[in-house]
Amino acid sequence: MAAKLLRDTGKEHVVQVSYLEESMKLVRFQEAFEKDLGERFVGLSVNETIGKLIRLGNMKRSVKVQTEFKVGEKAYAWVRLRALVAKRDWRELEELSKGRKGAIAWEHYYNEILGAGSPKIASLFIPKCTTLTVAERVEMWVKCGMISKAGEEALKGKDRKTLEELREKADGQSALDIDRMIKQLGRR
Repeated sequence: MAAKLLRDTGKEHVVQVSYLEESMKLVRFQEAFEKDLGERFVGLSVNETIGKLIRLGNMKRSVKVQTEFKVGEKAYAWVRLRALVAKRDWRELEELSKGRKGAIAWEHYYNEILGAGSPKIASLFIPKCTTLTVAERVEMWVKCGMISKAGEEALKGKDRKTLEELREKADGQSALDIDRMIKQLGRR
């Protein structure tokens, strides 16, 4: 009704009419989700709606909202990442790590997942962080508690100093691996 009244007043209210129609469409979607899923949606933003749908395991509906409301790939990727991390859906995040290219940089996946307390899953994204320096990737491996992997990264970068620093942090098998890498670098 309000949209019709504004539309009838002339062209100067085109933007307001558009916003009002989008808002009404969102509320209709949210009411349908509330009816179907028994969860509260009305009053959420488009991104919050998408995130809640993902947390509830409704990926198809989240994609439908993304499409209907023209949510960009990067924004959707951020919402999806944060929703999956909040849900602690490590299996789905592990599947994402197998993808070729993400809409957002892989280090964001690493940071969000590590921040949620899953270094094993976070580590799956380190090899994809190809735009980072060797030192940055070494640090990522160390934060995941994977000293041997950090050593392999330093070895690839032929960084003896970093290997020696890692040797001081290593124990057990990791220490033996780092020693082997230092010797290997010495032979080159």
